[in-house]
Amino acid sequence: MRSVKLPVLFSTALIAYYQAGFIQRVFPSSLGGDAVRALVISSRHGQASVVFTSIFIEKILGIISAILLAMLAVIIFFKFIASNQSMEIIIISSIIFLVVILGFFLSMSEQSVYNLLKYLHFVKFRKILEKFYGKYLLFAKDPKSVFVSLSLTLIGQILQIFILVSCAKAISVDVPITIVIAAIAISQCLRKFAILLEGWLFSEFTAILVCTAFGISESKALAFFLMAHMFAIVASTPGIYFLIVGQRRSVG
Repeated sequence: MRSVKLPVLFSTALIAYYQAGFIQRVFPSSLGGDAVRALVISSRHGQASVVFTSIFIEKILGIISAILLAMLAVIIFFKFIASNQSMEIIIISSIIFLVVILGFFLSMSEQSVYNLLKYLHFVKFRKILEKFYGKYLLFAKDPKSVFVSLSLTLIGQILQIFILVSCAKAISVDVPITIVIAAIAISQCLRKFAILLEGWLFSEFTAILVCTAFGISESKALAFFLMAHMFAIVASTPGIYFLIVGQRRSVG
C-alpha cells in the first residue's frame, strides 16, 4: 500500500488482514474478505480508490506468483508427470502464463491504456478507471516495489504449497511426492482465475479435478485440502476478536 502512496500503519494492516482472513476462510469467496479489508483501511485512512488499487495489485501479484510456481513445478518435475493424463492441464497453464505476462506488460503502456479509456467515454465510471490506473502505474513503474512485493508473494505461495504437501504426506497419498507438488502448484494457480469463487469452495473443487488428472484419488485430494483449510481457519481465529472489537467500537 505504501507503494501507491498510502501510509498505512502496520497495526491497521495487521488487524485488517486477520479480519479479512477469517471471513475469507469461513465464507466460500475471497471477495468478502477483500471488501472487509478495504472497508477497515479506508475508514481509517480514507482514499478508498487507493485501497482498492492496492488490493487489485495484490491479486495480480498473486496470479503471477502462482503461475511462476506452477510453471517451475512443471519444468522441474516434467519427467515424472509427463506420463500421467495431465498434459492438457499443463498446456492450459502455459497458455495462461503467457497471456497474463503479456497483459501485465501491455498494462505498462500508459498511452495505449489512456487511449483505450478515451474510447470508453460512454462508461459512467471512466474517470474513476483513469484514477485507478494512475495509482496502478505508481506501483507498476517502480521496479523495487514490484520485486519486493512479488518476492514476498512468492514466499507466501511457497508456504501454502509446503503446508498442502505436508497434509498430503500425513494421509499417505499413494503417488510420488513430485507429482503431488506439481498437482498442488497447478491447482493453486488455476483457482486464482475464479475471482468470484476464489475461496475455499472453488479451491477444493479445482484441487480434486487437477489432482485426479495427476493420478491422485478424489477422496485423498479432498482430504488433504480440507485439512490445510482447517489449519488456515485456526490460524485466522484472531480475526474473530478484531471483528468483535471493531463492531463494538462502531456501535459505541
